[in-house]
Amino acid sequence: MKKSLKISAAVAGVLIIGGTGVYMSRNALIKHSVEKIGPRFTQTTVILDKVDFRPFSGHLSLQNLRIGNPKGFSDNDLFALGSISVDLRPKSLFGKKIIIDRIAIDKVSASYEIANGTNNIAALQKNITGDKPETAPAASPAPAKPSSDLKKESKPAKQVVIKELTVKDAEVAASISGIGMTLPLPTIRLTGIGENKPSTFKEALTAVVNVFSTETLNAIANATTEAVKSGAGSLKKLLNKLF
Repeated sequence: MKKSLKISAAVAGVLIIGGTGVYMSRNALIKHSVEKIGPRFTQTTVILDKVDFRPFSGHLSLQNLRIGNPKGFSDNDLFALGSISVDLRPKSLFGKKIIIDRIAIDKVSASYEIANGTNNIAALQKNITGDKPETAPAASPAPAKPSSDLKKESKPAKQVVIKELTVKDAEVAASISGIGMTLPLPTIRLTGIGENKPSTFKEALTAVVNVFSTETLNAIANATTEAVKSGAGSLKKLLNKLF
């Protein structure tokens, strides 16, 4: 009896020590996961400086997240996100659907580049969605997988619901007609991601990048229009002086 009690106490002690170790190293584990799993989605470098996760309250804070440019573009970062604040429901982490009440992203810097007939944001979108050029069909259909192989297939990705997502204080650096300029972007606010239609983290990330791409192109288009108007105005003044 005493022996079994000692064994039980020893097992409990190991579990407590192990659990404490995991809790104490949670921020380092999250940082490592972001930098390891992120590139699988973006196919670029992903670097994160600091993490602070409070599991009991469900609050997660990320500092200085940098996403590199896709292949074919400069070595500059495409996105630099100053701070990301996330409020989620802790119990949902153990279910099939993760519920996030709020994501607030502040101080975003983006570098817009054009190369090979496309731009770096569009290239990132393609990387995330996994779009690939069509290939010729195989000469013969692939053999059916044995039932044992089907069991080994990966589990479906967890669904995610994001009640509200905001991106504030964002700007994009772009080169228009050889002239470099930094353009401010309006506050981006998305609500109800994954509520009406099931959404994975990959699909949610795609939605955010799509909106950011649209706002960037709008800002560039507006800046180009203003530049043309300014140039036309200067030309008109010059002609009036001459004639």
